[in-house]
Amino acid sequence: MRIVELIPSLSFRAGAEVFCVDLACELHNQGAEVFIVCLYDGIEKLFSEKLKKHNIPVIFLNKKRGLDIRCSRLLKRTIGKIDPDIVHMHLGVMVSYFFAFGWRTREWFSVQTIHNIAEKEASRITKFLRKLYLKKNRLYLVSISDLVDKTVKSTYKTNNIFLIYNGVSFKEEKADLDFSNNTLICVARFSKQKNHSMLFEMFDRLSLKRDDLKLICVGDGPLFEEYRCKYAHDDKVIFTGAVSNVNEYLTKSSIFILTSLYEGNPISILEAMNVGLPIVAPRVGGIPDIVKDSVNGFLFEVGNVDECLNSVISLVENPSLMRNIYFNNKTKAKEYSIGKCANSYLNCFNYILKGEKK
Repeated sequence: MRIVELIPSLSFRAGAEVFCVDLACELHNQGAEVFIVCLYDGIEKLFSEKLKKHNIPVIFLNKKRGLDIRCSRLLKRTIGKIDPDIVHMHLGVMVSYFFAFGWRTREWFSVQTIHNIAEKEASRITKFLRKLYLKKNRLYLVSISDLVDKTVKSTYKTNNIFLIYNGVSFKEEKADLDFSNNTLICVARFSKQKNHSMLFEMFDRLSLKRDDLKLICVGDGPLFEEYRCKYAHDDKVIFTGAVSNVNEYLTKSSIFILTSLYEGNPISILEAMNVGLPIVAPRVGGIPDIVKDSVNGFLFEVGNVDECLNSVISLVENPSLMRNIYFNNKTKAKEYSIGKCANSYLNCFNYILKGEKK
């Protein structure tokens, strides 16, 4: 089977980008011929090394910012030369460039993974194009969690939907963590969705109760400089920017925290679970599917600083609970391997190629 993975960019490390690379490599491992096509130039170092190791070609279309009709036409020619069985798209903008100018010469089977709740993850034009091509049975959708699946079905009212949970590429990590280092870590892009304002409000209040805690913020984004400048003189807050070695920071931490306003099924949580970190996260998207209170972390209502703060304190003051969660998460994480995920995608692709209708 020949598969094209379409994604806007691989120049930075975020959830959809990590998933795209991991999935491409595992599809290759399971016998598929895989190509990656990116709208924008540039590729993060570890992505490049991993894809070269698996002999997966990456094609860049040098898209300009804003509307770029030339890029859409180049995308069409590029995919025409590859002539894939399946075109698999990540993130909403890909639909606009893939479908906007029509695909009259060749009807490839197209699959779009919805990485977030349907109301938030795409523009009106993208939703319009999806509905148009769903009606023509030229597009199929993949949801990544139960809640995302529910919102996708409500928004698009189609049977061309598959539910496949995210997976990550697991590495063997050190056997134990130091739960006495009292280091919180947040791995998230600095954007409005990730709600860092709540994270820092919670940590400011936490610091008044405990002066031995630190916070590591991994990631960059449009709001990065604003927060970095605000906390430039606070030696308890560490800003790493975008990094390739996320696991090195995870293994030096004791609690993973996320404060997003909405989510799909965050790759960052799965990575933290693989290390064994307790998870403190909002009750949104697919997070409640993988995080259970007092079993492998704590959930709080979106925007509830008090609830989030109390969850962190409960963990910091109870090392034995953190140790129990460590073993629970190491076991739970195995359910979300990229191998299982890729196998589900191959089953989905084969189902579509056979011409069966759900």
